[in-house]
Amino acid sequence: MSAEGAVASGGAELGRRTIIMLLVALVVGAPAVLLRLTCIGHACDEPSKATATIPFCSLPGELRARVATGFRDGRSPDVFGVTGSVPVAGGTAAPGVPWPSTENTADPRVPLVFAGDGIEGSTELPPRTTLDSVAPTIAAIVALDRPHPEVRSGEALPVTATGASPRLVLEVVWKGVGSREIDEAATPNLEELMDEGIGTMDAGSASAPPDPAAILTTIGTGGVPSQHGITGTLVRNDDGELVRAWSKDAPLSVIAGLGDDLDEYNEGRPLIGLVEDRPEDRGLVGGNWYLGRENDDDIVRTKDAAAGARRLLASGYGLDDETDLLAVTFSGKVEQMDRTLGRLITAAESASGGRLLIVLTATGSREPDRTAIPGSEIAAELDAAIGAPVTEAVAPGGIYLNQEVLTRKAITEKQITDALLAARATDGSRLLADAFPAITISFLRYC
Repeated sequence: MSAEGAVASGGAELGRRTIIMLLVALVVGAPAVLLRLTCIGHACDEPSKATATIPFCSLPGELRARVATGFRDGRSPDVFGVTGSVPVAGGTAAPGVPWPSTENTADPRVPLVFAGDGIEGSTELPPRTTLDSVAPTIAAIVALDRPHPEVRSGEALPVTATGASPRLVLEVVWKGVGSREIDEAATPNLEELMDEGIGTMDAGSASAPPDPAAILTTIGTGGVPSQHGITGTLVRNDDGELVRAWSKDAPLSVIAGLGDDLDEYNEGRPLIGLVEDRPEDRGLVGGNWYLGRENDDDIVRTKDAAAGARRLLASGYGLDDETDLLAVTFSGKVEQMDRTLGRLITAAESASGGRLLIVLTATGSREPDRTAIPGSEIAAELDAAIGAPVTEAVAPGGIYLNQEVLTRKAITEKQITDALLAARATDGSRLLADAFPAITISFLRYC
């Protein structure tokens, strides 16, 4: 291409970016623009010295990327909020999950360990390893060639396994904790895994917020929420209804889970099981992606993870050379979870004759500040400021809006975000550093 052509191409691209950003600004700020053009009330009295900022684009680049990675249009909340110095946590579901913050009050680190028969412990995991690498790494170890790798962000880690494929993969996920809590606790079983296998305490999710339903599906599929579509405990389905992830009326994961592919490409021979303490944990194994194949996954919901796992192991997991997958989720105090981990490993080793791959990770810390404001309070303040019940539900970092109320009352998203930005803590400081409608996230590449 000639220099003139390159300049022209660059100018065209710049023009397109400018047009897009103007359209976004118009969508977000349309009511204010109309007020100024028509000089309704005192709209024209406002001094023009303030510099306008584009919602979402003003956030730090890494935070923007994490929020965008956790977003999928049509399933995620309608408006989003990012906190600053005032911590906010939880919402209608996923209590304690921290909202995205410009000041990073929550430690994002989680452990990630691969250990067991044939795993060589001389390799270090790369810095900033993310949890979308778990499923591709397991697939590489068990020699499963998953189709369509381009739909998943995760890539296999440099974990070397020698000898025959494991008869059993035991995948353990500690919920609601991260490396911060684990570093402060006695965890002899985790430490033994780290010594014998390959691991790090500095892994993390590539997305925000760390809603367990989204993180577990990321671990299970090898893709991030923007790819698999399970963006949190609450999601909108194709009919626009707000439902719990993996419930009867919930939308399917957009991409297949490792359990789906392991079962499909081995003609249904592997045993696929999940011991869960909540139904939203289903994303760790999937199970409903391949239409027409009978869903024969074993699902046990219990607060006693060790007992649930022993029950499934007794049904034949790890008995033959076909690699089976048993995933287990549970929560609680770190020391208790470590003891449960030890019991799980003992039972799985016995069932598989030692032909075992163990994977352990966690979904991440809950908000460490007990003074954190509940997300439900943000919603209550919003409804009060608007003068109508505009909130349908609250997710960590976002609000699902009651579209019927918005239509009936002619309420705009600009009014919603203005009210969120006007919310104040008891000391007078802003509750949110930024608030923006979902549409702005779709234009991340133009920031």
